[in-house]
Amino acid sequence: MRRRILIPPSEPATAVNATPLIDVVLCMIVFFLIVGKLAATRRTPMNLPDSASGAPEMPPDSFVINIVPSGPDRPPSVVIESETTDLAGITPLLQSRLARNPRVTVQIRAPRDAAYSAIEPAIEAAAAAGVRDVRLATDRAAAPGGRP
Repeated sequence: MRRRILIPPSEPATAVNATPLIDVVLCMIVFFLIVGKLAATRRTPMNLPDSASGAPEMPPDSFVINIVPSGPDRPPSVVIESETTDLAGITPLLQSRLARNPRVTVQIRAPRDAAYSAIEPAIEAAAAAGVRDVRLATDRAAAPGGRP
């Protein structure tokens, strides 16, 4: 026959303090909201041209120039890191970035129906600032024959 030995608890059970856990979760939520907002403003939504080739990833320290056509009679506006500027404002911003990182990669984003005359000043501004790596952004499209 088995004996049962009952030992009374020496200390009463204590409740778990969840306040620090809630604080950490709220800090993480705020952090991800801010990072998500920064990432969303860096990429202005636009209909990019299709391409079947090219590198799918950009370096993490890339300089993104978004060219947004304004109309047939007005020059396009330029959005760089959620700040709107004109085409003349690209070179000083690039030169300040090049002072921090001389190997910066410039990515130019423009809608597929934008004229080359709207994109060319951004390329020339990058060349005038001394940038060696300029890339034009495209959407990944399927290659002929069904291969990506």
